[in-house]
Amino acid sequence: MDANRRAAQVVANMRNAVNTSGVPIPKLAQAADIPSDVLDARLSGRDELTIADLVNVGGFLRLQPNSFLKGATS
Repeated sequence: MDANRRAAQVVANMRNAVNTSGVPIPKLAQAADIPSDVLDARLSGRDELTIADLVNVGGFLRLQPNSFLKGATS
């Protein structure tokens, strides 16, 4: 699996977790200390996720950051 597909898988995992949570993006962005437009761009794949995003969003959703890596590490 190449780096682009790995990154896309991480984004998809995070987007699925956010959608499943039902938390609106603006509320999640505020809680994760990320501007809403930036988080939206990252969740849509227009911008790269950071390790801080994995930690902050995961923390708010009560998920371990490594939960977003499933399917992207093989």
